[in-house]
Amino acid sequence: MVSVAFDEIAKSAETMREEGLSWPPREGEDVIYVGLMAQYAGYERNFPVVRRGHVALITDEKVMGSYGLSHYHFIDMQIYPGNSGGPVWVIYPTKTTGITIFLLGVLSTAYPERQELIEVPLEHRRAASKLETTGYYNMGISMVVPTEKLVELLSSPKAEQMRKKDEPKPVKPAPAAPKYRRRL
Repeated sequence: MVSVAFDEIAKSAETMREEGLSWPPREGEDVIYVGLMAQYAGYERNFPVVRRGHVALITDEKVMGSYGLSHYHFIDMQIYPGNSGGPVWVIYPTKTTGITIFLLGVLSTAYPERQELIEVPLEHRRAASKLETTGYYNMGISMVVPTEKLVELLSSPKAEQMRKKDEPKPVKPAPAAPKYRRRL
């Protein structure tokens, strides 16, 4: 088993500059994330999926997210339920070592874009205008909570106090495995 100190993978603007690297990562830099695919839980355990994408936007402006205004990075990658909270890694080219990989943050949500959706039963195709509904479309842009926010949260007095408590932690059971086996 290999372990790495959190400050080795959780780069900030300051630590990047100290290592002679530029900050922030440029749009187009490669990213990978690890998440769960809730649609497939496995028969004996959950398996992580690894996907690739790109940095889409790094901005200092706050963005409206599910929990209000906050700082986010945007990546060009579709995510799905079960991916939230998964780590997002930037594959960053360097002049000295070739590449370095560091934690950009954790997945929060897909950027929600409202879109008119129309559901038309076959027998009512001519009356489609009466059946319009509004829904959300996954644009393929995902919001990432920056590492700096994670560090801020994890080192907050409230988080420190919670770690000192000797209380059992809640456990959410894994989804039940299907009762059938797929034919190959």
